Amino acid sequence: MTKLKIATAEQFLFMYRKLYIRRFLRILPFRVIKLFRSEGIEVPIMVGGAVLTRKYAEEIGADEYAKDAMEAVAKAKELLKKKNLVSHE
Repeated sequence: MTKLKIATAEQFLFMYRKLYIRRFLRILPFRVIKLFRSEGIEVPIMVGGAVLTRKYAEEIGADEYAKDAMEAVAKAKELLKKKNLVSHE
């Protein structure tokens, strides 16, 4: 006979919060991009992190995707160099 694991209320709330935050973090970039574009604010927008994927970044209209903070810094430096906003060291 299979034993069912019963979650405590505390475990349930932890998982609920985790899922809610994960969903919120996926929706927020889409809303920001939509707002910027509707207001005519044309700046490059980079999204990323564990919650997002490159495919999702493309779907929501992000200009760049970075899988983590280190990649985001490298891509930001590259973008600034292209725009001649920093020296080419």
